Amino acid sequence: MNDKIKKFISEALIEMIENKVSINLLRKNIIDMNGTYVNGFFDSKPLSFNCAMAKPQKEWTLIFLHEYNHYKQFKENTKEWNDFTKFGYKLWDWLDNKIELDSNELKETISSTRNLELDCEKRVVKTIEKYKLDCIDIKHYIKLSNVYILFYSLLPITRKWYSKAPYDIKSIVDTVTDSFLDNYDIVPKNFELEVVKNCF
Repeated sequence: MNDKIKKFISEALIEMIENKVSINLLRKNIIDMNGTYVNGFFDSKPLSFNCAMAKPQKEWTLIFLHEYNHYKQFKENTKEWNDFTKFGYKLWDWLDNKIELDSNELKETISSTRNLELDCEKRVVKTIEKYKLDCIDIKHYIKLSNVYILFYSLLPITRKWYSKAPYDIKSIVDTVTDSFLDNYDIVPKNFELEVVKNCF
């Protein structure tokens, strides 16, 4: 691990610990988040930061960056965080077939979640630039971000969370651009086909 990444991680951990966040750096490849398997998550109730670390350092660094920026959204009380807590949490219950959502509710839920993730990913890019983490290819990271955000746009069709992360699959990453999109409602057909073929 290079010194710039060490500096970022140590400062991020100190900040979160000082703000009473429970830190869980787990020697796992995947984390069970109430029945949904993820690489990491930040939760405000209770305050916890969770990152799967049994991966190559290059991979878990990106997860750490992403979840830290969800913490920043919470700490700064952003519109995206507040909208997500109002609407987005319903998504997981809907995916687990615990609740039904009408078309407007589902649209609101997906939209608030995508907006949260897009704001988070843009914050990650700014964090990479701030700490001069030049070992991270920003253009490639944006491609991974686009894959992740577009995946949410397919949920009304699939009603399934991935079993294999779409941003880990080259054929899916190759379908997207390396700049953030203006509209994530429009899902490229080749992206949809590759996700359905490879992620479930």
